[in-house]
Amino acid sequence: MNKAAEIVWNCTHGVICKLTMDAVRDVALTKYTCVYSKRKVLYFAKGLLKYLAKTTFDTRFQVFELFLEMPKVLKTRKHVTSRIVTKEDIENVLKAIEKAYSIGRIDNPHYLNYKAIVLFGAFTGQRPLETIARLIVGQFEQAVKMKKPVVDVLPWQDKIRMQHYCPLHPQVVEAISPVPSGELSSTTMTRTLVGRASNWVTRDSIFSFSLYVGTITETNIVSYTLH
Repeated sequence: MNKAAEIVWNCTHGVICKLTMDAVRDVALTKYTCVYSKRKVLYFAKGLLKYLAKTTFDTRFQVFELFLEMPKVLKTRKHVTSRIVTKEDIENVLKAIEKAYSIGRIDNPHYLNYKAIVLFGAFTGQRPLETIARLIVGQFEQAVKMKKPVVDVLPWQDKIRMQHYCPLHPQVVEAISPVPSGELSSTTMTRTLVGRASNWVTRDSIFSFSLYVGTITETNIVSYTLH
């Protein structure tokens, strides 16, 4: 911060104009090789202009932010994460659940629960522990009764505390409807249930259905003027 303030003052000496802003930008881009260091200087200069505009009630200061932009560069394309979940992955999990039920490894309530959780997560993309495990049974019971089923996810059930609506695909409604009231849980779909399903999937070597981001002195501030 202090270095940025020093660069800005040495380039401007209190004078704000196109020439001094160009000088600040040139020094920032040539003195540093690290893109973050360049940004710090330019962002500091922009912050100074905003501060001067507020303290002097003169919005003309902010006009000079135009000359403090970083040069445009082509962004490298990021690789797609290897954790992406495909349709085949979901089908694999559902087949494994079906097989486990058919040979008696899991009972009917667990079969219905696991299937409902997988399909709900697959079609909605909701986080297993941060959201799905916190959903209340009443929310699903209310949703499936609607003409257009929608689960109202409350703030405390969302990772970033944002309330939102989660539409239910017909296949999800079909999977949830057979689950008897109270079988999902008396209060929530529970971390225990989601964790149990995840552990069972992992133990059986099946693809996991975890579906899934310088300071400037007051004297110097007064000294800045427009030209």
